[in-house]
Amino acid sequence: MAELTVLLLIGLSLTLRATLSPAQAADTAPAQVSVQVETLSPLSPGPKDTLRITGRVFERSGASLTQVQVSLHLGNAVTSRTELHGLRAQPVAQGLVEPPGQQDVGDGKLSPGHALPFTLSVKISDLNLPGAGVYPIQVTAIGKEQGADRPRDLDAASTFLPYIPSTATRPATPLAWLVPLAADPSQLADGTFTGVTSRGEQQASIVAAVEPGGRLRTLLDALGSAKVATATLDPTVVQALASTSSGRYRVAGPAAIPTSKQVSHSASAAAASWLADLRAAGAVKLIGLPYADPDVEALLHAGQPGLLADAAQRASQVLKLGLLSAADRLTPTIAVPPSGAVDAVGLGYYQSTVQAKGLVLRADSVAPTGDNPSASAAVPGVTPHLLLADDVLTKQAAAGPGTNPRMAEQQLIAELAEAHLEDRVSETPTTGSDGAAAARPLLIAPPSGWSPSAAWLSQLLSDTGRISWLEQVPVSGLLAGSTDPRAGLTYPAVAAAAELPPSTVDAGAAVANAAGQLFPRSSAKDAAQPQSPASVVRPIRDTALATVSSRWRGRSSRSDAFLQSAQASLLGLQQQVRVAASPQVTLTSRSGRVPVTLENDLPAAVDVSLVLTSLDKSRVSSDTIVRRTVRAGQKVQVEVEVKAASAGTFPVRLALFTPDGLPLGVPAQVLVRSTTYGVVATVFTIVALSVLGLAVLIRALRGTVRRSRRRRELAQASS
Repeated sequence: MAELTVLLLIGLSLTLRATLSPAQAADTAPAQVSVQVETLSPLSPGPKDTLRITGRVFERSGASLTQVQVSLHLGNAVTSRTELHGLRAQPVAQGLVEPPGQQDVGDGKLSPGHALPFTLSVKISDLNLPGAGVYPIQVTAIGKEQGADRPRDLDAASTFLPYIPSTATRPATPLAWLVPLAADPSQLADGTFTGVTSRGEQQASIVAAVEPGGRLRTLLDALGSAKVATATLDPTVVQALASTSSGRYRVAGPAAIPTSKQVSHSASAAAASWLADLRAAGAVKLIGLPYADPDVEALLHAGQPGLLADAAQRASQVLKLGLLSAADRLTPTIAVPPSGAVDAVGLGYYQSTVQAKGLVLRADSVAPTGDNPSASAAVPGVTPHLLLADDVLTKQAAAGPGTNPRMAEQQLIAELAEAHLEDRVSETPTTGSDGAAAARPLLIAPPSGWSPSAAWLSQLLSDTGRISWLEQVPVSGLLAGSTDPRAGLTYPAVAAAAELPPSTVDAGAAVANAAGQLFPRSSAKDAAQPQSPASVVRPIRDTALATVSSRWRGRSSRSDAFLQSAQASLLGLQQQVRVAASPQVTLTSRSGRVPVTLENDLPAAVDVSLVLTSLDKSRVSSDTIVRRTVRAGQKVQVEVEVKAASAGTFPVRLALFTPDGLPLGVPAQVLVRSTTYGVVATVFTIVALSVLGLAVLIRALRGTVRRSRRRRELAQASS
């Protein structure tokens, strides 16, 4: 009778606990006795295995307890993933397992602030499980408080037991992991790196990410625990680490501290080690992202597809050079759109331009079919396979271990087990390429900024790689099986709202295009140049691509530093091509020539057009545009023909442009002094001289007449 009373009390207490949400239970746990399961093995036991559970009972209520006992409880197998989710959110009291029944914990005495360890062990065959399934289990603790008549329920830890005997393990469920090896762009156009304060010193943010304990270091180390896994790889990560590992590099001060100065660092051994480990990680397949992972939808909506082409080409160059022989692990046929969603314009780009065979999308990009959707889906009118991340599994992995890593993992294993079992009883089983039965695959793809602990990710990758009813496969392996038909694609409103604003896209495109116009195409063939034109402007174009990175979605102001850096570097290049002339030039006739020197301090040849303009074109003008190719480090003397309509001194402006109209350098101002006369002044001068000449002639004639008359008069008088 007493034993029945205790069982009734336990059941009532567990039922009351089931009405609490997980958040409520967590809020009340610190003030109660708590049960924590620390180990549960095997992960997925078979018929001949023995289930062993260890843990501790913690006393936090402030009261001393006696007669502390623990017991194992087991329920009926869940029938669907939906039911599994409901029981996870609100556990329900389950029946007592005999054996092991209730077991004393130590001497049964638990004082405040202390814990008692426990171990429960039971043969799977003794549980009399009716068949394969995911069974809810609970470890319950009871104890007697001082002054109480009988023991009471203290706490219960709930989880699930996946039971899948060998007869239900085949075909194994393909499971693909897609881990993001991505980071915010970090290198500016002048070669400096964005900085963070780490360990009391100013470091490059990308270097901090690959040092021990850094996010990228943790992810790469954990990937070594997988049999097979896939990682997305941003080329900017490879490029930045190659740069910081090859020699000294400079780190800009944090933007929040405007007065901070740049700091110079020696080559990073951590960066070199990370790159070497990535190249050696043969079990890790790679999906290369476009350079800086640009915001595809935002660029297409703004009418800037040229930047996407540049990003794809640049990614190919960087990854081929940075990965060396490991470049053959790249999977070029699969694309991973930013935010895991595409609209109609983006779909057209991936289908026609990229010609992707697979698109990795988030689950809400298509309408679900049932509670156990396949990772491989097809939509009418869409050519690529849609590879859909499982929403629940991805959230469980991304949420992390919480306060109890073992129990958090057991929840994920249970979810995988139910997906595997539910697929086996599907009314429409799938088949492989050879016609044999095939399980529908699953994909776990955490978000790009995922930062798990090394232990958590290593544990997940290792354990899911050794369970018999799971088969770790690369993401590319999901293309081989059949696809589940789905309804049309959707572009979630949250994705559309997060796109980079058109002003940011247009500004980034403007500086990229301007950099591309700096050198003529013909200059690339000039072998005598110290540096190729493309390499001169490449840092600017790279930084322009970083300006429109999808990493800035929802925080577009972070792109400002990259835009300003690209603009400043472009201006610096433009000002290295100059025009020089004497401050004043004198013309001695209606037209003349102004001598000018063209100077190019760039490491590559540049085509220039010299144009003379005047504020008063009616007084002085030039119809001549001088075009020259000025080699690297060269000074070229040219002359510009000028016409003056009147005498005087007039300011003129000498400006340089590229063949595409991009301004170069700072325009020079020259004062043109003209001493020539105008047409009216010339006419007046001629008339005046004519009148003067006529007057002189008349006067001379009159004098001649007078002298002749006087001679006649003298002759007459003498006669």
